Amino acid sequence: MAEEEKEQIAEMSEGTITPEVLEEWKKRIGANLRIGNIFNQFVSYEAIKRFVNGIGDINPLYRDPQYAKKTRYGALIAPPNWLYSVFPTWVLQGLPGIQAFHSGNHWRFYRPIYVYDTITPQCIFTGYDVKPSAFSGKMVIEYQRALFYNQRDELVAETDLYLVRAERSTARKTGKYSSLKVPHPWT
Repeated sequence: MAEEEKEQIAEMSEGTITPEVLEEWKKRIGANLRIGNIFNQFVSYEAIKRFVNGIGDINPLYRDPQYAKKTRYGALIAPPNWLYSVFPTWVLQGLPGIQAFHSGNHWRFYRPIYVYDTITPQCIFTGYDVKPSAFSGKMVIEYQRALFYNQRDELVAETDLYLVRAERSTARKTGKYSSLKVPHPWT
């Protein structure tokens, strides 16, 4: 890789939150975001089992088809948080070079997620707020809404989420956490 290319990559990863950048970003509010990292869509028995094994959930409603058949659901269902395995609920967009920290979700669940359902996600950029920050000078709280539909186009769940966006270079310069010692550094 040429030296000039390396410098361009370094510059791209160190963005700055400017009024011009925010004004341009404001035009994107309401936009449907392209979800490029969908992991699960088909709700198979195996996908549910791998998920509940991974989180240590022993509820037979998610594991035992015979048990689940006798419940009010009449069939095996996935736990509501299985939707995190469809996609992480957010899309990194806009503000190139501004670090993003997924910072919270507020969920609303409307329907069970049945085995053999197919889930289609949608993600919308809903806005942002600019806040002062001791860590990075200023930060942006970005808001998105993720919606999850089944194969019948029924809304299964939705979540409003927020990401904290901070300038890497400014955060590094403030040195707020520079005195912390990592007990077991890897490199």
